[in-house]
Amino acid sequence: MSNNAQNRIFGVNALRTLVNGANHTIRGAGQIGVNSNLEVTNHGTLIADSSAGLTVDCSNVFTNDGTIHVAGAGTMSIQQSTFNQLGVVEVDAGRTLTRAGQWTQGAGTTIANGAINLTSGGTFQINDGTMTGGGTASGAMFNTGGIVAPGPTGVATIGTLNVAGSYTQGTEGIFDVELGANGNDLLAVTGSAAVAGKLVVHFANGFQPAVGESFTILTASSVSGIFKCVSSDALPAGALLVTYLPTSIKVTVVAGSTNPADLTGDGIVSSLDLALLLGGWGENCTSVCCPGDLNGDGVVSALDLGILLGAWGG
Repeated sequence: MSNNAQNRIFGVNALRTLVNGANHTIRGAGQIGVNSNLEVTNHGTLIADSSAGLTVDCSNVFTNDGTIHVAGAGTMSIQQSTFNQLGVVEVDAGRTLTRAGQWTQGAGTTIANGAINLTSGGTFQINDGTMTGGGTASGAMFNTGGIVAPGPTGVATIGTLNVAGSYTQGTEGIFDVELGANGNDLLAVTGSAAVAGKLVVHFANGFQPAVGESFTILTASSVSGIFKCVSSDALPAGALLVTYLPTSIKVTVVAGSTNPADLTGDGIVSSLDLALLLGGWGENCTSVCCPGDLNGDGVVSALDLGILLGAWGG
């Protein structure tokens, strides 16, 4: 499409469909749709690498199960149509993708190494797949069943994903962070953060944290909720303790506990452990995680509660 913002692909009269095939690439600047009678499906590649910008402005559904890449000197805009993100969207550092409306992700990977800005009241709805990157996602983010993994892609994978808005993680959502010798992943939220679901902790490049080391993994204007369970790469000693502060969440390597009712690993059976158990009450342990199943029968019930209360304070 060369480098002219007036390049146009659009439909006239009846509804038309543009299908970019799996082995095809549309590249450059211009407008796809011009708010005309057009439906767009991308199985292939859309590359916005011109400073004149690439705009998708179809009046119907825009589905991406291929690759969208904002690179070079490019910018991209996705206007007011239904947008289904099922493939790969990658915005390079220093580049911007603007979306007027909802960002609905049902699969695939969104990589915000640059900026993805939602306007017109749009929110990030991460129903599946992965949201990652070392840039900024502007808009409220709801992680209902996907993975949010801060940090850029490439060789240096530790970094900060900024969310200019609130962050809400549901019971099936996963928050995935890396800890390293020279820093750790961070989700920096300008608004409030409400967490549930699962926290997964990895150690980068063979890093082995020592007992006593602490890492802040999330900051927000306020923090509520707790992760239902925590899993991590193997530690040489101790256990990971998650601490929920008024405006941040941190993980600390502590000496650990041999008491199975000490679900948090902080060395004492307390209200924090009770909250984790009650958070999974009545569940069949086939969801994201189920730490409260202390007797191993596949369901969190009064039997598990009895075990926890019997160990209270120990």
